[in-house]
Amino acid sequence: MLKTKFRYVGITFSLLITTCILAFSGYLSNVVKADSATADGYAITDTQGTFASGKQALPLYTLENNSKLVKSGKTLNVDFSQYQSFGYAKDKDETIYAINLGSSQWVKPGDKFSTPVTYGADIDLGRQAIKTEKLSDGSYDSFAWPLKIYSDAAATQDTGQTLATNNSDWSVTTTGVNNMGNVVTYDLGDNQWVSDRQNVNAGYQTAVAKPGYILGVFSNNESLPLYKDAGLTTPSGQLNTNGSLWQVQSSWVNTWGSAHSYALGNQQWIYAKDVTEIPSSKTFQNGTVTYNTNGKATGTLSHDDTYQVFDAKNIHNRIFLKLGNDNQWVDFQS
Repeated sequence: MLKTKFRYVGITFSLLITTCILAFSGYLSNVVKADSATADGYAITDTQGTFASGKQALPLYTLENNSKLVKSGKTLNVDFSQYQSFGYAKDKDETIYAINLGSSQWVKPGDKFSTPVTYGADIDLGRQAIKTEKLSDGSYDSFAWPLKIYSDAAATQDTGQTLATNNSDWSVTTTGVNNMGNVVTYDLGDNQWVSDRQNVNAGYQTAVAKPGYILGVFSNNESLPLYKDAGLTTPSGQLNTNGSLWQVQSSWVNTWGSAHSYALGNQQWIYAKDVTEIPSSKTFQNGTVTYNTNGKATGTLSHDDTYQVFDAKNIHNRIFLKLGNDNQWVDFQS
């Protein structure tokens, strides 16, 4: 069972819809009925419900000759987050292969893993290199700290120069994004990069107690650098790769309340942008698809609610949150 913040609710495979947001006109007269066809060999049901897209531009498919799903060349409209659904194509193990949105429009839940998110951080746990993103109008506050200047986005090639301390507001042309989707480096022009990890001047405050809404921080079982101090100036080793979700004792925050580092215990601090903060509960929409640990769709959430989170896991290089048993994982970015 899934646990909401106030009560337990279940996964549903059959929903009676009273209200939903329709991005496409889906009428029962346009829907392929159960037992009249298959989709790529998978049996079709006429189960009605709601599908929440997570605002991903998933590829759309049409069912040709009542048997084969073929890409239409179109994608789901990301201006809408929920769609009425009229049936599933299911495997023998009851996992969902495709969802019928009506008017010969189908989506495959498995395409989630190969479709970028339209809004939010670009999380790609399988990517090792820093990804660069151009900005039309950006800025960075160095708090007048003499940050080292590097010639590469990964901040590995030290130029031997530092930022001037008589200025704190710098124009940014490009940012460097890590696999957690966090901006960790900034190009201030002419390939002059600075690392946010080193920004420890007066813009940062003392440690504050762990907020109750944090379950922990997710490291993806990576060997991340640890430090003896909140300012991340003295290395103390590497994070154990046997774990992926770590409890937080406190955090060191800046003037806007954003964490710069987390204390994991025993004077072990970690850079906040090396990890992802996992909430103890999160709100999801009716129709959000649930998955098993193999990345196969198992059902949908039955209503909008705030659900308790029990764990976090890398499923096909995306962060998933566990809301119940191992058939009840949802995409962190849904």
